[in-house]
Amino acid sequence: MASERKPRLGITIGDPAGIGPEVALMAMIECRDGADFVLFGPESQWQFIGTRLASGPGNRRVEIAEALGRADFVETAESADRDYVMPGATDARCGRIAICAVRRAVESALAGEIDAIVTAPVSKESLHLAGAPWPGHTEMLRDLCAAEDTTMAFVGGGLVIALATIHVPLRSVFDLLTPDLLLRKAAHLRDLAVRLGCGMPRIGIPGLNPHAGEGGLFGDEESRIVVPAIGRGAACGLDLHGPFPPDTIFHEALEGRLDAVLALYHDQGLIALKTLAFDSSVNVTLGLPIVRTSPDHGTAFGIAGTGTARPGSMIAAVRLASRLARQGSAASA
Repeated sequence: MASERKPRLGITIGDPAGIGPEVALMAMIECRDGADFVLFGPESQWQFIGTRLASGPGNRRVEIAEALGRADFVETAESADRDYVMPGATDARCGRIAICAVRRAVESALAGEIDAIVTAPVSKESLHLAGAPWPGHTEMLRDLCAAEDTTMAFVGGGLVIALATIHVPLRSVFDLLTPDLLLRKAAHLRDLAVRLGCGMPRIGIPGLNPHAGEGGLFGDEESRIVVPAIGRGAACGLDLHGPFPPDTIFHEALEGRLDAVLALYHDQGLIALKTLAFDSSVNVTLGLPIVRTSPDHGTAFGIAGTGTARPGSMIAAVRLASRLARQGSAASA
């Protein structure tokens, strides 16, 4: 991608019954000078939601009309659906719209027609009602891109975090963790941190048990899994540290003694991140041949259609996608 032109970002509509299209339109206004936008999903849905948003609080009618007027639209298989979607309602039709938009955006990104994808939030329940085999975006993107292994990562609040395991029951984490898994996820995290400006990122790994196992008193996962992975890190080009007590590792990162953290399970990483950057953190999928970011929040059905959703996380997602897209291929991330 030539450095002199603005990146061309694809934004998927997500679940049209949620806040995704609303915050996407507001992010397009805020970031209009930094990127060109392609909107994936039924144009009638985008236009309808834009009209509804323009008539709500904030008096942004002209800005929204200009944002929609500057964007390109890519229709999907669900384009014939009626305009109106009940805000806040789970609906198989909304699930199908979300899936079709992501599928078409991935095709465009792989073909080089767009430089990155920013996905608006989807409803896991609506995806399920639509018959989707995926619990969320990360798994969907992995399959659509035919990627061997993907990692869910987050940037925000001064933290760069990746997750070793994601949408699984907590009791399954103990069986899924292995030294090889940690090394694969740490390699993805290293590549992201390098792209964010770290030369040789120091990656911290927490323990799974309180006090990182307290020398085996509270569990042996640290000695069986984490310590061996850290010992093999240097041979894999990784600067790994730990295991740290889970309740102190994020303090170490915020104090600058670590550049990134590889959390062992979903909430271990996300509780810290959302406490620090609830409205501004960004989800990044690593291991794909394309750049993909998204806001780190859900559909927020409770406020959908009210025009009160805060777009900070979507704005951050657009800006990070632009930054990564300007660096060229995302194959190493």
